[in-house]
Amino acid sequence: MACFFNCSEVEIEHNEENVIYVNESSLELFCGETRQLTASPTESTFSWVSEDPEIADVDVHGMVTAKSKGNTRIVVSSGDNKEYVEVDVEAPASKSVQAHAGKGRVQFEVVIDNEYVQTVKVECVTDHTSMEHVVDGQSGVFKFFYEGLDEDAHNFSVTCIDRFGNVSDPVEVSANVYGAEYQSALRNRGVAVATRFGNGLVIQWKDIPGDCVLNYKNAQGDEVEKVVPASETNTYLYDFSSDLTYTSRALPEVGAVDTFTVGPDRLEVFEDLRAVLTSSTPCVIHAFNFDLGGEGVGYHDDDPGNNSGNNYRAEKGDVNSPGVDLEAGGNVGYTSHGEWLMYTVHVQDAGTYAFDLERAVNNEGRNGYYSLEIDGVSTDYVFMQDDNDWNAYKWQHETYPENQPQINFTEGKHTVKFVLGKDGDHGKVNFRNLRFTFVGE
Repeated sequence: MACFFNCSEVEIEHNEENVIYVNESSLELFCGETRQLTASPTESTFSWVSEDPEIADVDVHGMVTAKSKGNTRIVVSSGDNKEYVEVDVEAPASKSVQAHAGKGRVQFEVVIDNEYVQTVKVECVTDHTSMEHVVDGQSGVFKFFYEGLDEDAHNFSVTCIDRFGNVSDPVEVSANVYGAEYQSALRNRGVAVATRFGNGLVIQWKDIPGDCVLNYKNAQGDEVEKVVPASETNTYLYDFSSDLTYTSRALPEVGAVDTFTVGPDRLEVFEDLRAVLTSSTPCVIHAFNFDLGGEGVGYHDDDPGNNSGNNYRAEKGDVNSPGVDLEAGGNVGYTSHGEWLMYTVHVQDAGTYAFDLERAVNNEGRNGYYSLEIDGVSTDYVFMQDDNDWNAYKWQHETYPENQPQINFTEGKHTVKFVLGKDGDHGKVNFRNLRFTFVGE
C-alpha cells in the first residue's frame, strides 16, 4: 500500500490480561436464593468480596447467597483489576392477587411462582384486622377465605413473608362483602303463568333475579331437582306430577364465591288443562289444549307461521307452538292433509269411550277425513260431509252416527293423535273440540 505525506504505522497494545470478565453484570435475587458467578480468564486467580455481606454474601468460589432486602455489590479482584456485579435482593412476592366477594367473607386467590414465600399476610385496612395463610415454600395458586367481615366494601393489603421475616411490597386490592342487608332485599323469582297441559307443566317466569332450583315429584313419585338458569324465561316439565317448590339463587356480582337463596316457595298451577276421562261425565278437550313440545312432538303443521295470529298458547306459557293456526273463534284452522295434534289423556275409569269431534268442513266439495292414533296405533279414517260453510260447526257423530271410533282405555295415561286428511285429501277442516264419552266397561 502506498503512503504519502509522512505516513507511519502506529501499534495499539491490547492488554487483555488486565481485564476481568464475569458471567453476570447484575443479579436480582430473593432472600435465601443462591447464584453462581464465574470469572475469566480462567488462568487468573480471583478473590470474591461482598460490599455488604448482610445483604448478599459470596464465598471464595463466587457463589452468591442473598441474605436480606437491599442492594450491594460483589467485587471480583485479580491483582490490581476489579469488576463489580450489582446485586438487588428482594423479598419474594406473589405473581398476582385477586379478591372475590362473598357472604360475610372474601376469598383471596394468590398466585406464587417461586419457592421462597412462607406466609401470605392479608390486612383488612377497613377494620384494622389481619390474617395469615401458610404457603410453606410452595408455588402455585392458593385460595383461602378472610372470614368474619362486616357487610361493606373493604380494602386489603396483601404481602408475602419469607423464612427470614422479609416482607414484600404490599399489593392493594378491594372487595365487597354481602350479608343480611343484601339478603333482605332479595325476592324469589316471580311466576307469570303456570299451566298444566296433558303431557306436562309449563312455567313462564316474571322476572330474572338469578338461577332457580325446582323440586317436585315426577309421575313415578320420585323427587326431582332441576336447575333453571336465569336466562330461561319459559320452563317445560314433561315429567311433572305434583308438589313443586322453587328457590331462587342470586349471585351478588360477577365472580362472587357465595350464592344467596330466597325461598322455597310453593308454586300453584294457574290452570290445569289436562283431559281426565271418567265414567260419570263426558270429557271435552279444547282443540287449543294439545300437548307441549312444539313441532313434531305436540303437533305437526305444514306452515310454520300462525296464519290467524291467536296468542292463546303463548298466553298460557307455551312459546314453542307458534306454528298451529289458532283462530279467534276458538278453533284450529288453515289445516291441510297430514297435519296432526297430540293430546295426552288421563284415564281415571277404564273402559270403552266413544270419540266425537266438533268441526266445520268447507273443502270445495271434496269433503274431509280424520283418523286417530291411540298410543301409536292407527284407527280407520272417518269421512266428514262437506257443509261448504266454515261456521256450520256440528258434532260429527251426533249428526252422522256412522263410523264413530270406540276406544278401549286402560286406567292411566294415554296419547291420542288427531290426524287430518286421507290419501292426499287437502284436509280443509276447522275443529274446536274433541270429546270422549264413556259407553261401558
